[in-house]
Amino acid sequence: LGKGQAGYTASLKYDTVLRTDDPNTSHYLFVDKVQMPKNAASPLDKILECDQKVNHAWEDGGGFERQDFFYTAASVCAPDGEFVRLTK
Repeated sequence: LGKGQAGYTASLKYDTVLRTDDPNTSHYLFVDKVQMPKNAASPLDKILECDQKVNHAWEDGGGFERQDFFYTAASVCAPDGEFVRLTK
């Protein structure tokens, strides 16, 4: 829905951005079936390890016992050895 369309304002309450580095929403993420802690940021470089594949799941705020969005993240170590690079 675009601004000015009927229902636009009401739809905003469902347009939530979940971020791993936001302490208010980082606990909506599960990494390899482990829920991230509440009230703590989980930056990507902390939840993606070099040369690893991890399974992520996000909960959109309903029941945390059943997540809604699933994907696998793969990363490699950067040549400088300092940063993780997301590859898939």
